[in-house]
Amino acid sequence: MNRIKPILIALILGVVAYYAYTHFFGHSGGNPEMGGAAPVSVATVVEKDTSEWTEFPGRLEAVNTAEIKPRVSGTIEKIHFKDGQMVKRGDLLFTLDTRPYAADVARAKGNLAAANATYVNTKIDFDRAAPLVETGNITKREFDSRKSALYSAEGRVIAAKGDLALAQVNMDYAEVRAPFAGKMGRAEITEGNVVNAGLQAPTLTWIVALSPIYASFEIDEQNFLSHVQKVPADKVTSIPAEIGLANQNNTPYKGHVQAFDNQLNVGSGTIRVRAIFENANGELVPGLFARVRMGSVGSEPTLLINEKAIGTDQSKKFVFAVTADNKAEYREVTTGQTVDGLVVIKTGLKAGDKIIVNGLMRVRPGAPIMPEMVNMTTLEAVK
Repeated sequence: MNRIKPILIALILGVVAYYAYTHFFGHSGGNPEMGGAAPVSVATVVEKDTSEWTEFPGRLEAVNTAEIKPRVSGTIEKIHFKDGQMVKRGDLLFTLDTRPYAADVARAKGNLAAANATYVNTKIDFDRAAPLVETGNITKREFDSRKSALYSAEGRVIAAKGDLALAQVNMDYAEVRAPFAGKMGRAEITEGNVVNAGLQAPTLTWIVALSPIYASFEIDEQNFLSHVQKVPADKVTSIPAEIGLANQNNTPYKGHVQAFDNQLNVGSGTIRVRAIFENANGELVPGLFARVRMGSVGSEPTLLINEKAIGTDQSKKFVFAVTADNKAEYREVTTGQTVDGLVVIKTGLKAGDKIIVNGLMRVRPGAPIMPEMVNMTTLEAVK
């Protein structure tokens, strides 16, 4: 009797296990060998004209940067800007003591007036001598002397004009103005300090242009050969570009490529690229890190699928296509970028193919399935 009990218990457990197995696998379609078909969601591969985008790390750079230094020596009398202020081209930044330069201008004007008076007198003498030399009333030597005096007087007038122009330039340089529109740095030297011009002139401040602004980045040789080399040189600026900052998930700033470097860096295997973007509100600051996306010129037919349809087999990616007799067919695929929430498929599928987008774990190659058609993007049932 004691020996029969374990046998009965084992028999009962076996019967329970059999019925449980047939209930969950025989009727639910989870075991193809038992003749069941797994219910799965199926969608048709989307074909759409898209531009191919590739992302690279980059840095923002100012189009213009200038170190403001004094061109003449003097005492700083007035600073006309605040740190970080936006200025326009020609705006007054610093005023140096102009009195010495005003005196030079006045002196140069006086010298010019004297030179002009001398020239007028020598011109009168020369004009009087011209008819007299022909009648023999003055010698040829005397006439040549008056001509030489006229030329000398004319030369002094020209020199005096040059001295006045130089004095006026120095006078203008005493007012330091913005060379272009941009954002000011801080004033490195304050009012009351004496500054000297020349090679050792101190930096008064910095100015950077903010709009437009550059994004500099490097692309690898393969991307250059695949997407850029075929673009004509006069069409380079038609290559679209987008950037996003470190705290942004998207790339909201739109621009275009301006130029590629003239050679490949053999050490890194990359080539430098510069893209340009409008920055009217000054949000983009030179030196910031940026994620740069470079697009292709024009659009091409592209196959797109939902990311949930993609499985991973070691280093390979695959999908399950649906055959005409509703069986799962293993397809190795090569993927690309994401466009509008769908993944680009470069190889392994063709337009019109139907693939499993939900329920991959319930099927295996060659297994029968029960397909339910859904939308590729939303995965909602197609009515």
